[in-house]
Amino acid sequence: MTSLCLNIVKQLDYKYLVALLYCFSVVVHSVELDHAHNRNSQFNEIKTAFELPLLKVISNAINSNAKSKPSASSGKVKLKDYAGKVVYIDFWASWCTPCMVSMPMLNNLRNKYHQAGFEVIAINLDNNPLLASEFISAMNIDYPIVFDEGGIIANQYNVTGLPSAYIIDANGKIKVVHRGFKKSDVSFLEAVINKYLDEIDPISEETST
Repeated sequence: MTSLCLNIVKQLDYKYLVALLYCFSVVVHSVELDHAHNRNSQFNEIKTAFELPLLKVISNAINSNAKSKPSASSGKVKLKDYAGKVVYIDFWASWCTPCMVSMPMLNNLRNKYHQAGFEVIAINLDNNPLLASEFISAMNIDYPIVFDEGGIIANQYNVTGLPSAYIIDANGKIKVVHRGFKKSDVSFLEAVINKYLDEIDPISEETST
């Protein structure tokens, strides 16, 4: 049986094999996460809620975005204001080396799918918010960046390393937990984002905008 499988693999074009393996990994990963969510849905629904202060360094960028005005007008970002959207919650800090790679790439994904109902909310865990401001001052970031003083929200999400991301579907449920970041992760994350954007009810999306 093993030799038969090896012969089949040898006959496959390399590109098709890579694509097949990638699709299989996406399906398996998604099924595992959905199964884990079903076992723990009540806890996930509790820990997804938060209201955090907006870092002033990007307040102008947020205020220029009509979809985010309700949150930014009070100087705080509330997750409930993004109901009906797919949200990527990104925990990060200025000392996090992979975050220097992830944030510009997340910004590209956010701008690519924003009109379809996708948003990124970055939650900073520095001891001093000024460190975060200095970190992102040289970056052109268009999504909300908030400050989690004392790591209270991070504890609720069981964050154990940075960056740690949580993809929340339009119904407010955590569907994917993604820890760490490397450039090759973008294709997987984009596939997951598209999966949950496709599930958005057009009527609820229109209402939330």
